[in-house]
Amino acid sequence: MSILGLLIAYIQIMSLKEMTKTIQQEVQLNLQRQKSVHLISDISGKVVIIGEIQSFIRQDKMELCILRMNDLKRLLIDLKHNNEFTKVARKDFNEAIENHNIDLTNMNRFLLNNKNKLNREDISKNLEVLSEILIGVETKLKTQ
Repeated sequence: MSILGLLIAYIQIMSLKEMTKTIQQEVQLNLQRQKSVHLISDISGKVVIIGEIQSFIRQDKMELCILRMNDLKRLLIDLKHNNEFTKVARKDFNEAIENHNIDLTNMNRFLLNNKNKLNREDISKNLEVLSEILIGVETKLKTQ
């Protein structure tokens, strides 16, 4: 009778072990999905900010433009250090961040000294590239 009891206990333990393993895998999968959904939401917000910045440039509201560009800079740095994002980001993402920082510096110089020239077309083009990169990553994440 005790051998039968040990055999049943062993079978139950093995069954429980397998069930625990399956549950852990499902939890990891759900956490991964949750991170992707959060990242997609984050990226969508950044694309909206880029649109606001471009609108401020067209309206010649440089002070507001610089504020939003600073916000975007912080958010881009966060993205740069996000493993999920860097797995699917284009190779030119770091270059786009550098261009954004250069544009931000040039805008600050322009505000401090109006004698400096500001090439709004280049800034807008750099923002478009950044937007394309973000939208591309967002699309890749949605289709995974």
